[in-house]
Amino acid sequence: PFIPEIMEAMRRKAVEDGVGPMPSQKKIIQSLSGYNNPYQGPRRVRTDWTRPFKKAKKPIKNINKKPAGILYYVGCTGAFNLPARGVPTATASIFQKLGLDFGILGENEICCGSTAMRIGDAEEFKRVAEANLEMFKTLHDEKGVHTIVTSCAGCYRAIKKDYILAADYDKMMEGIKVIHTTDFLYDLFKEGKLKFTGELPMKVTYHDPCHASRGQNLVQEPRELLKNQPGIEYVELPEADWCCGGAGSYAFSHYQLSQQVMDRKVENIKSTEADVIATSCPACMMHLSYGIRRHGLKIEVRHLSEIVMGKIE
Repeated sequence: PFIPEIMEAMRRKAVEDGVGPMPSQKKIIQSLSGYNNPYQGPRRVRTDWTRPFKKAKKPIKNINKKPAGILYYVGCTGAFNLPARGVPTATASIFQKLGLDFGILGENEICCGSTAMRIGDAEEFKRVAEANLEMFKTLHDEKGVHTIVTSCAGCYRAIKKDYILAADYDKMMEGIKVIHTTDFLYDLFKEGKLKFTGELPMKVTYHDPCHASRGQNLVQEPRELLKNQPGIEYVELPEADWCCGGAGSYAFSHYQLSQQVMDRKVENIKSTEADVIATSCPACMMHLSYGIRRHGLKIEVRHLSEIVMGKIE
């Protein structure tokens, strides 16, 4: 379990000594520094996914202006990557259906810093981590935020685990719970607050995102949510925790190797004969979708929130 920490320490040392990050990774760091996200996306684009809610006269609360107990931390991939925008849309729709008091940071949201941490740029990670911790504390003190929910496994791991490295983490996060959407929905299901209606006739398998399953142990909850939805035939995926091949910036810096990792994952998915491959990470969704198209398969890739949204009361 310490191998990833050792590798990341080596990367930080490489960056510190001026021999890193790799050329293909420098653009990501430059984007983080200039745009506060790894996609070179303008701040105004962060809220594009909310337009259907405004059109339906169900606008999502801006937590900077109005208080709410729950902060939905969208993450950069869900906000800027078009195929992944269904994730925040489904998540916010579920929250509204359940009558939860939640809000988003909108244009004020910045990257969690996970990408910088994985690349080894400690200074860039420290910058965004400290900014987020200060923002979270202010939201707790002034807007009543007691829970931060995120749909991204990378964001979840960064805020939940990596931020702990900050000396004043306990003080800044006092009274705030950080939870992944999957765990959050599972808790609501156990409490009887999340109920399914109708059937979803589909055969589904599940891919474990590395940042959710390894170290965070978010493994059984997504499977229980899938198995308890009427109509779903759940089939376990061989090597379910085998990486999708994306691995943060790995697909940029080691493209051919990442494709070999992904090819093995796709072959395992194919063996299940599932209609849908579910996961709980927008970044994994992106890479799995690419791999499935590359192999010419007709299998849908969906975030767990999108499936749950399909049939809830």
